[in-house]
Amino acid sequence: MSGVAEAWLLKATGDFHWQLLAAELQQPTTRWQDQHGNALYASFIAIRYSGELLAHAEQGDRVVATSTLEAAGANRYFSVHELRVSGRSISGRIEMLSSFVRRDGGTNRALVRAAPTHQRATSDSVTNPCQALLSQRRLAREEARESFGRESATSHDHLVCAAEDYNALGLLYFASFPRIVDRAERDARSMGIEHPKRCYLGPPLERSIHYYGNADAGDTLRTWVRNDGNRSTAYVFAGTELMCASLTARDGLHLRTVSTCLQ
Repeated sequence: MSGVAEAWLLKATGDFHWQLLAAELQQPTTRWQDQHGNALYASFIAIRYSGELLAHAEQGDRVVATSTLEAAGANRYFSVHELRVSGRSISGRIEMLSSFVRRDGGTNRALVRAAPTHQRATSDSVTNPCQALLSQRRLAREEARESFGRESATSHDHLVCAAEDYNALGLLYFASFPRIVDRAERDARSMGIEHPKRCYLGPPLERSIHYYGNADAGDTLRTWVRNDGNRSTAYVFAGTELMCASLTARDGLHLRTVSTCLQ
């Protein structure tokens, strides 16, 4: 099996985003604060990936990234990462939109928007790719509210574990959500398969992930999944509160069977 690991790619481009943001604010990430001295975090609210990189890159390939960052409102920043494999016609693109937030209480459910003190003057206008991502985020929220608990969807529960799901700030890590969604999708697609543990999902060719909240350790997240050929739609809830929406198109219409030695 070839391809770049999605979790690794998200972590790498996420770090690129934060480095660009630190340079834009002329302040290291550990010193981001609002006017009252509260620590701020640049939390991702939307990510969109497209391309063949996750499916067809191979071991030893050198991936080159070209990254740009723009302000997208009072406390939001939008970055684009163009990725290509040196010497091969394999590429990918990741768009990432973050919003500054701060804690408001002792729970991860209480994160509120805030603006950094060192932010430069910005315009409310945004580029077309950023506007398209924001529009998709709004539509995904509306669809999630309408389809929550719909009988045509399959549900999967995930107990949040700090050791596995958190980042260093004690928040549910943005790269953990795709893994939670993928487990739910695999369970839904493997229903009726004799040996479901020997199956895996084809890597994404397109994926949009929209984040609406965070969760505490011990919370139970319920993911509702609806599959249509090689495409899937998933919504992650904590109780009745929407946490995440994921729209995915995969390389391959069905689960592929792994060798029986992988048991």
